[in-house]
Amino acid sequence: MLRAVGDGEAAWAIAIVLFAALAFVALFFRWRNHRRIAPILLAGIGFLLIAFTMMISYERLIELVGFAFLCVGTFVDWRIGLGRGSDVA
Repeated sequence: MLRAVGDGEAAWAIAIVLFAALAFVALFFRWRNHRRIAPILLAGIGFLLIAFTMMISYERLIELVGFAFLCVGTFVDWRIGLGRGSDVA
């Protein structure tokens, strides 16, 4: 399943995917408050790219693009929270 070379690399890959999933889940719970699709869509694409590159075929560029999507999704969600006031942020 994992294409990582050693056990240490496999552990890192699993940890990275789990934390990316945790970030996506956190954004999903915030999405339930504001119902804007952009943050969850961007973060979802980022999570899928990260999971693909960690579990299937490692490519540094795909990994970086995945993290960029996850970060942009988080930033957009944060900006939406600022616009709604302190009840969401």
